Amino acid sequence: MSFKSLEEGIVSNETHRFDPTVTLSKEGLEIFYDIVSKYDNVTTKEWNDLIKYIRFLSLNFEQSFIPSKNTYKCILN
Repeated sequence: MSFKSLEEGIVSNETHRFDPTVTLSKEGLEIFYDIVSKYDNVTTKEWNDLIKYIRFLSLNFEQSFIPSKNTYKCILN
C-alpha cells in the first residue's frame, strides 16, 4: 500500500477520500460541493485532486493581495 502525504499533515492513499472540511475554507467548500454535485460519479482521485486544486487556488489568491516590501519602498521614496 502506497501512502501519499499532503500539506496540513493529512496522510492518505488512492483508496481513501480526503475530508474537504479539513483543508478548505467556507468558500472553498461551497465551490467544491457545487462542482461535485454536477457529476453522477466522482472517482477518489478526482475527489482528492479537486480538493488539492481548490486549496492551491485559495492560497495563491490570498497571497496575491499581500503587498510586497518593494511596494512600500516605492511609496516612501
